[in-house]
Amino acid sequence: MKNKAFRTVLLFAAMAASAYSDEPSTMSPAHDELRKLKTDLFDAYQARDLDKVFEYVHEDVVVTWHNAERSVGHEQIRDYYNRMMVGEDRVVRNAKNNMKVSELSYLYGDDAAIAYGTLDDEFELMNGDILNIHSNWTATCVKKDGRWLLASLHISVDMFDNPVLDTAASWLVKAAAISGIIALIVGLFIGRSFRKRSPATEAS
Repeated sequence: MKNKAFRTVLLFAAMAASAYSDEPSTMSPAHDELRKLKTDLFDAYQARDLDKVFEYVHEDVVVTWHNAERSVGHEQIRDYYNRMMVGEDRVVRNAKNNMKVSELSYLYGDDAAIAYGTLDDEFELMNGDILNIHSNWTATCVKKDGRWLLASLHISVDMFDNPVLDTAASWLVKAAAISGIIALIVGLFIGRSFRKRSPATEAS
């Protein structure tokens, strides 16, 4: 019993010593800096404050969006955002986003990192449709003048299983049904017209 108690004391002593050790932590401080970048950038985007967003984005950033469209630099991102989210002709009425990071970023030296994770979006379109899209994302961050910035972002959606395809398929079914009804009506009209003309043709 005494030996067990002694080992317990030694264990706590060792833990306390390691907590106050001058030895560097095995966890790079870059990870906390990158977490803050992700939080600040995502909060700015959720607030729809593009000027604030660009404070955390490299001026030569490259972004590939859900629809495979690419934006290079701040102005192209602003143009894309305005076309999709602003004005009467916009595509999206409202959007809710939930970004998750899968694991710690991969660090390449002191000034480059790659992170990846998942993104769950709910898009309310201007026509009233709701699209719930699950996608994967990969981001590259670089350190410039002592600050981490987003240098690239790629968002990828499953091309074989996503709600846009489901919506398109639904419209094709509706279009086929409507075409079938129209063809039936036209066929009935032509049939009646033919029957009405037949007696006159026989009399002549």
